[in-house]
Amino acid sequence: MGKLKGLMATCLTAAALCMLPLPTLAQTLLEAGKTDVGVLYIDSESVSTVKKDGKYYLAFFAEERYTDQTFLASLRQGEDMAGAASAITLYLFNTFGNEYIIGANYIVDSEGKVCADLGADMTPVDARNNATMRNAYTMALKILQRQKRKIKIKQQAKACCTAKTYQYIRGDMVEIKEIPFNQTMLKKAAGEDEIEYYNINQRDENGGRTLELKITDSEGRRKVVVLADRGFCIEAREVELKPFSGREERNREIWRLYNEEHLTQVFLANLFSITQPSVSLIVKQMKAK
Repeated sequence: MGKLKGLMATCLTAAALCMLPLPTLAQTLLEAGKTDVGVLYIDSESVSTVKKDGKYYLAFFAEERYTDQTFLASLRQGEDMAGAASAITLYLFNTFGNEYIIGANYIVDSEGKVCADLGADMTPVDARNNATMRNAYTMALKILQRQKRKIKIKQQAKACCTAKTYQYIRGDMVEIKEIPFNQTMLKKAAGEDEIEYYNINQRDENGGRTLELKITDSEGRRKVVVLADRGFCIEAREVELKPFSGREERNREIWRLYNEEHLTQVFLANLFSITQPSVSLIVKQMKAK
């Protein structure tokens, strides 16, 4: 909806709604259906909820592009209406989606210039028998739901970043430059091999920050290297991995790496291709013996 770019930065029905500026109406149009005189498109980026007189509304801008030539010819006979091509309308649907009011309404030309400001109309309009308006409401509601899901995901991601331990998991190898740790020590630890997985423990048993690395060479052999940031220096140590056969020996190795080498359960879960709760259960059982 590039038509109204720079048209207004004022609030629509400001006194009553205190809400949205007339949109830039960029390339975000989605077709909702045909009207009596044209085609209705909603602006996906304008969808939001607003509160008026204690009630919540689903609000969005829509452009009705006129295609009925007879209607256009009649419309263009009005003063300053010679170039009229479409209408830009702010619709506000009630929570049930069966009625709407009009927060603002403009007639614009093909270049987005306003030909006429038709104002607002707070009289509820029944949308139940209007398939295009019902579809417009359904589309807007789905867009709003997607917006809420994205916000929730971002909030969850932010919460994860505040945890003491976080990890980076990929199906392929990890680029050294992507790991938030001393790059010189990382390159030294990996050498010619590739880092398959890493886990950063923000607070180890000594109160410092450690980086656990699962490194794989060209022959498929693995090693584990731990880099510990002690403040005055970064210590590197390679953790010995002992071969095992069977579940019982595996569990003893997991316990040894956890208890003696102080590897985290998150890292051990990735190393042994099991879940972190499984590691926790193994540790609990081995500790009880």
